Amino acid sequence: MSGLLDQFPELKLVCPHLGGTLPYIIGRLDHQVTVLKRGPRNLTRTPGEYLTQVWLDIVSPLPLAMKFAHELIGPDRLLYASDHPWVQPQLISDALRSLRLSNGDEQKIFADNARKLFRL
Repeated sequence: MSGLLDQFPELKLVCPHLGGTLPYIIGRLDHQVTVLKRGPRNLTRTPGEYLTQVWLDIVSPLPLAMKFAHELIGPDRLLYASDHPWVQPQLISDALRSLRLSNGDEQKIFADNARKLFRL
């Protein structure tokens, strides 16, 4: 909300654990900025629009949280991660597969998005 992503549009931010609480409060932030006119005046977009610029890893053993992130920001900014050794990799991959996303979306999350982000 500082305008950093406007100042540095090529900046790549990765927010761990499905973005923490940010995806769940983004509607509230949008409301504060656009309706109540609170917060920074230098934003050119809503906080929710900035969120679509941020990459999220899918570390969560809860498939419903992954589904929410997928629906909120789409498959193009989600990255497979496991937080190993605290969370076993298989738990995360099984949770993602349980969503029965398209093969293309799974491929993006498991590999293609990381290749794009890290230029591999």
